Amino acid sequence: MKAIVLGGAGFIGAHLVDALINRGDEVHIIDNLHADRLETLHQGAIVHVIDCSSPEIKNLIVQIKPDVVFHSTDQAETAAASAPSLNSGSAITIDGTIHLLEGCRLARVNKVIFASTAAVYGDPRTDLIAEKDPPRPTTKYGWAKLAEESYIRLFNRIEQLPYTILRYASVFGPRQHTQKT
Repeated sequence: MKAIVLGGAGFIGAHLVDALINRGDEVHIIDNLHADRLETLHQGAIVHVIDCSSPEIKNLIVQIKPDVVFHSTDQAETAAASAPSLNSGSAITIDGTIHLLEGCRLARVNKVIFASTAAVYGDPRTDLIAEKDPPRPTTKYGWAKLAEESYIRLFNRIEQLPYTILRYASVFGPRQHTQKT
C-alpha cells in the first residue's frame, strides 16, 4: 500500500509512519518540520518538506497517487488557544484540509483518515462522552477540527471520497514533545 501521512514528523504521525513502514508500506511524509522533529523521521519514509496548508499539497497528492491519506496535522498555536478568534491558524488549517481533499479527489484516493479531537464535544454534560453526543466546541481548536470534519463529510457526500474520522482525547506516550511554559 502507498500512504501519505500529513504531519508525519509529529507525535502521532511519527508512530503511524513507523507502523506503516514496519508492515511494508511505501510511506510519504508531508510536514513543514516546524516542530523540529527531525529525530522522529523514519529512515524508510519519503519526506516532502512543505507546509500542510499550502495549495501545493493538491498537486503533490496527485503526483504520489496514494491509496490512503492520513491527515494528522495540527497547529499547536490553535490547540493551545481557548478564545475564538478570526486571527488564528484555524482558517489556514481548514484551507489546508480543503486542498488535501481536492488532491485526494483528483488522485482517486481510496480513503482519508482524519485525526480530529474530543475537543469538538466541548464541555461534556455527562461524565462519559459518546460518539453520538452532539458537538459543542468551546475553543477555536475544537471549532477548527469540527469544520475540517464537516468538509470531509461534504467531500464524501459530493465526491464519494471514503473517510474515517478519529476523535482522539489525551494522547500521550514515548517521544511525546512537551512544551515548557
